[in-house]
Amino acid sequence: MYDTVQSFRLTLKERGISLSIECNESQTQVFADIGMIQRVFDNLLKNAITHTPENGSIRIRLRAADKGVNVTVEDTGRGIDEKDLP
Repeated sequence: MYDTVQSFRLTLKERGISLSIECNESQTQVFADIGMIQRVFDNLLKNAITHTPENGSIRIRLRAADKGVNVTVEDTGRGIDEKDLP
């Protein structure tokens, strides 16, 4: 994940977007295809950056779950319209 985040550092800086990562690395070990996982993080972060206004913020949280890791990405963008949620 940190490699993917690093590739967006310049874009984040140019737009004034702050990024925080909450991860207890000792509890969030995942055995998976690294290329696929990086693609997932790349897509999530691109989406968050696209929809976050200048000087906004993005938070990524990784938490250990029963059989994996829960990933949450929050940003200060406008969100999804109620009519589009279903």
